[in-house]
Amino acid sequence: MQSISASLLRTTAFAAIFLAMESLIRVEMTRQSGVPLVWPAAGIAVMWFTAQRRARVRWADPVALVAVIMAMNLAAGAGPAVAAICAVTGLVQVSVFLRLLPRAYPGSDGDDAARLRRPRDLWALLAVVATAATVGAMVGAAGLWLITGMPSGPATATWFFLDVASMLLYGAVTLHVETLLATCRARYGSLIAGWRQRNRVTPTGARVAEYAAVTLCLLAGYGYTLTAPGVSMVFPLIALTVWAGVRLSTTYLVAHNVCIAIAIALATLHDVGPFADLGSSAYRVLIAQVFISMVSLIGLALALGRDERATLTTELADEKEQASRQAKLMNAIVNSMADGVTVTDRDGRLLMHNPAAVSLLGRIRSSDMPDPVGFYGFRHLDGSPFTDGDLPWRITAADGKIHVLDVTVRNPDLSEARIVRSTATP
Repeated sequence: MQSISASLLRTTAFAAIFLAMESLIRVEMTRQSGVPLVWPAAGIAVMWFTAQRRARVRWADPVALVAVIMAMNLAAGAGPAVAAICAVTGLVQVSVFLRLLPRAYPGSDGDDAARLRRPRDLWALLAVVATAATVGAMVGAAGLWLITGMPSGPATATWFFLDVASMLLYGAVTLHVETLLATCRARYGSLIAGWRQRNRVTPTGARVAEYAAVTLCLLAGYGYTLTAPGVSMVFPLIALTVWAGVRLSTTYLVAHNVCIAIAIALATLHDVGPFADLGSSAYRVLIAQVFISMVSLIGLALALGRDERATLTTELADEKEQASRQAKLMNAIVNSMADGVTVTDRDGRLLMHNPAAVSLLGRIRSSDMPDPVGFYGFRHLDGSPFTDGDLPWRITAADGKIHVLDVTVRNPDLSEARIVRSTATP
């Protein structure tokens, strides 16, 4: 549990990050509708409140969030009423997100179990994000309608997709970091121990070269597309995201998504790049956010699918190794027993035996031998012939009960006849 001072310190740090990000990437509100096109406010708020959901001072984070949003909107030229609506919308939106997050993961025990490990987790996160963004858009649109009139359809759609893109992006970052921390603690006991263990593994030259190649291609492709005039073909660059999602680590992919989102947003808000000539400011931001969402979803779906396959493969290999160890242990126990042990199936085929069984019977039959009675020389104690139906394991296979029978064994591999007690169990 965090101390009060640590909780307040984290609140101050997140509020500063929130303020810095809004100051870095911000445009004036759209005059026609009054919808503020601020990015990535919703995503940073989601990251902030998700990380602080176990804070001891619960009131500090909502108060700080409302204060920062009010201050930023007032500084951008909005009136007090509009700034208040934006603050309430942000608070409601992040509250819905935190309320739905633990419920989106079946079998989770509270919100601490919300992890980003497989594609199903990504779709659960997307559902939570879409719901929170829908509620936020409805609250914001209704509030602005009461003050300035109903916002236009494109502006409201832009508000919705802007929040979806930012919450999806930074929500994925938060859950991925929490997944890494939980994995390190589970496997190595602490984050520091996990970091040291990871550093002991030296990547191969080919692996480093592939990371470098993907990075250089991303820098060259997006750098040219976002700066060269008249270039509008940005969607083919999604192929680089596919490359990173299929081949590189999920951590790299998450960082890749954040960098591309910031670059696209900055270029669009400054009227450069492939989306700069698409009409109104709201429409340009809308298309940019759709592209950012596509990049994030495609990359994360591929990376998490690969991670899930790798996890399942590792678990299968571990289970095989464990089964092999158990089989070796069982064989060692059976082989060391003084009592003779044989295992047969329902058809009487010999599956396994131990050395004591060979010493006791004088010989051991092959698994496909049809006549064990004649091979071993079984007879009843009174010397009468022994039939296949008299075999204890035949009787046990038929009725499922334990049967004990004394038999005489006489064959060329024994120096003299001996009496053997056979216990057959199902």
